[in-house]
Amino acid sequence: MVSKAALFAVVIILNLFVFTLSTRFLISGTLKCNGSLFPGAKVSLCDGQSETKPKETTTSDKDGHFRLRADLSSQDYIYKVSIYYNCSLNNNKQSNESVYTRQRHYYSLVNQNNQAQSNTEYRSPIDNIPDLINATSDARYQHCNKD
Repeated sequence: MVSKAALFAVVIILNLFVFTLSTRFLISGTLKCNGSLFPGAKVSLCDGQSETKPKETTTSDKDGHFRLRADLSSQDYIYKVSIYYNCSLNNNKQSNESVYTRQRHYYSLVNQNNQAQSNTEYRSPIDNIPDLINATSDARYQHCNKD
């Protein structure tokens, strides 16, 4: 009986440990092309500076908004959002797909409240995404794949 109780205690402790290794995020933003809201862009989220496989993907809605919800657990506390789009000056359908990537550190956001419960969802809006017609990524950022 003692061994079953010990095993049960170990399982509970491991479950608590796993909960603390990942943090729930809601990442959102609004896209524009030539000053107009931009629907239909593919947006992907990667957990980690060198990660290229998306944890979550979505498409911007009719109002240019996107929302990505995911559990992040990268040891470097960095996530990347890559936006795949076709945006041209005269709203022509251009065949060249472009990609814009933003990288964020989330260590300070998570650790500013050490008392957070395991069910806490951190909101991380990306407020200053440039108009996609002029968007250029930092060349040091590795893009997150589309899917």
